Amino acid sequence: MPDATGEPPEDGLIGLAIAASALMSSLTAPVLRRGDDGTAFPQHMFNRVVDSVVPTVVDSVDIDALIGRVDVGDIIERVDLNEVLAGVDIDALLDRIDVAAIAERAQIGELVAQSTRDVAGSTLDLARRQLVALDLLVLRVVHRIMRRTDWPLGPPSLVAEDEASDAGPVPEKAGRVTGRFAGPGSRLTEFIIDIALIVTLFGVTANVILFCFRVVLGVDVNTSNTDNIWWLIAYLLWAFTYFFVSLAITGRTIGKWLVGVRVVERDGTPLKTRAAFLRVIALPFALLSLGIGLVGIVIGKERRALQDVAGGTVVVYDWGDRPAEMPAPLSRWLNRQGTLALPTTGPAEDVAAPPANDPSVASADEAQPPRAS
Repeated sequence: MPDATGEPPEDGLIGLAIAASALMSSLTAPVLRRGDDGTAFPQHMFNRVVDSVVPTVVDSVDIDALIGRVDVGDIIERVDLNEVLAGVDIDALLDRIDVAAIAERAQIGELVAQSTRDVAGSTLDLARRQLVALDLLVLRVVHRIMRRTDWPLGPPSLVAEDEASDAGPVPEKAGRVTGRFAGPGSRLTEFIIDIALIVTLFGVTANVILFCFRVVLGVDVNTSNTDNIWWLIAYLLWAFTYFFVSLAITGRTIGKWLVGVRVVERDGTPLKTRAAFLRVIALPFALLSLGIGLVGIVIGKERRALQDVAGGTVVVYDWGDRPAEMPAPLSRWLNRQGTLALPTTGPAEDVAAPPANDPSVASADEAQPPRAS
């Protein structure tokens, strides 16, 4: 029966739809069974009736009102969740879960490895920045004492590409030192690390060799005489191999990689084998000259020691795929002191330095010792 609004109630419409469907099924079922071959030849008529009646009935149903009449709370109260959960076999469910496949699809291993690399790289870069700060402070004092007003920042090809362009300084590169000559603090630290590695690796390798001689060949080598000249020769050969192979292949040793410096030709090109050989040969003479061969690292314009002069090389900052940077507080402080400027050589020599209070540059673009007062 229609309601007060003249519209049939929704329950009546649903019942009407169900009754109409049942009526059509009962009327058409005998027809659909006709035919000698068993085919339902009046199927198109049935489809036409369904297409005309069902949409009309469905459109008349208010789905929102129908869902609103459902008492969800009553349904939940009637469901015994404890009984449902008791029927679930957790062990069987877990056995069907392929944890390895889930981890592979989520790339959890790669995410963990990337996070580990990021943490290690950030920690290493933090230590490197402190060494850069030490270098800059030492060079600041040295250049003030020597009243030096002009100096190259690094090989023109490396500094020009990283620091400035014809259009002027690049703000996002402010405070970076990639490609500039490495200072005395960084070079001393990397040398100490290399010496420690040489001594440690030589001791481990020598003991492994002696163990093999004693166990495999039955030969007991006497190592009580530590003054034996052969031990000294073996140690020097080991040190030469460590330095030469590392420099010839990668341009840096393990110590240089940790500190973030690299040996290059004087023009900034990759280190050649001949230059690496001459540099390693000259290193003992620089060490035996009572420090005279190393003075150039502190007072030289290109920070070159005796071995650098012999090999025609220089040592520059290089942190690999990350930019070498000075600490941000130091960069801002040097900028306020007015001691940072663009390179005075190379393609950017005609570009004027920005004012120290320029708000568009958060920190300075160059890190160099102060001008004479």
